[in-house]
Amino acid sequence: MVKLTNILLDVDAQTISCDFYPEDSKIPGRLTVDVETHEIKEYTLPENYKHTQNQMHKAKDRLLHYLATKEIPPKEKVVLIMWY
Repeated sequence: MVKLTNILLDVDAQTISCDFYPEDSKIPGRLTVDVETHEIKEYTLPENYKHTQNQMHKAKDRLLHYLATKEIPPKEKVVLIMWY
């Protein structure tokens, strides 16, 4: 599970970004994705959560889904991504 907050589309910078909380983390990482190339531009992972890159890629996939559907959630909305 990963939780996304502060989802923001920056039209000027051509990026979409969010804070993401890996499972069991109270400290967020930060993810920024290029809108045109769909590549990760920047990211940080919480301390002691370096093993959670898979969760970061789940967050990236969700951001790209929002771009494709043009349905960016409000910045204050919390989004949970779960899989098994």
